[in-house]
Amino acid sequence: MEDETKGAGGEGGWWSREGQELREVEARLAGMRALYRRQLASRRGVSGVVLARLAVDTDEGTRAQVARNPDAPDFVLEFLASDRRAGVRSQVAENPGAPSRALERLAGDRWPAVRRLVAENPASTLAQLERLAEDESWVVRASVASNGLCPVALLVQLADDADPSVRAAVARRPGVPLALLERLAVDISTKVRLAVASARGTPREVLGLLALDRVKAVQRRAKATRAA
Repeated sequence: MEDETKGAGGEGGWWSREGQELREVEARLAGMRALYRRQLASRRGVSGVVLARLAVDTDEGTRAQVARNPDAPDFVLEFLASDRRAGVRSQVAENPGAPSRALERLAGDRWPAVRRLVAENPASTLAQLERLAEDESWVVRASVASNGLCPVALLVQLADDADPSVRAAVARRPGVPLALLERLAVDISTKVRLAVASARGTPREVLGLLALDRVKAVQRRAKATRAA
């Protein structure tokens, strides 16, 4: 089956030319099936005007492909951050090239799944991570802890979170300060102590402590990690 997105022929096709008029783009897209519009939206090197037109496509899948495209202009991603479909907004939230204004909007999205992706995005600012560390959803707060750019000050805050799943996420994060691991190693929650016992970065002395834990599952995990 011929690829309708090729137009002028593969790399450097009509879709890559800058300075095109919208009516020319409309003419090119007219009659193109949704499958091929999605393929076009996912291409690298597609011009900003083509991606802008595809960002208002009636097909959700096409808009989602634009939202995840690392070449999408900032103004297009900011527009898609307000898309009516959570699936499209999620793609913007996950895009490491998303501009700060788009991520700021999505940090307040009504769907926790979207906010979680913002919390995991390496492009999220410190202010956005601080906001999400106070999120009502434990899944979002745990995702902040798992972000490799989450600062120590926020990890300290999240290590005191009321939800054990959030504290466990702190324990699993590579590079957690020793003082935090030592505190979490005596956490009241078995889930948290298991996370400390499973973490590759847990020092041998902490693993030795967990090998004497009152819960046998924690003992076994600590011993297995120490032996690895």
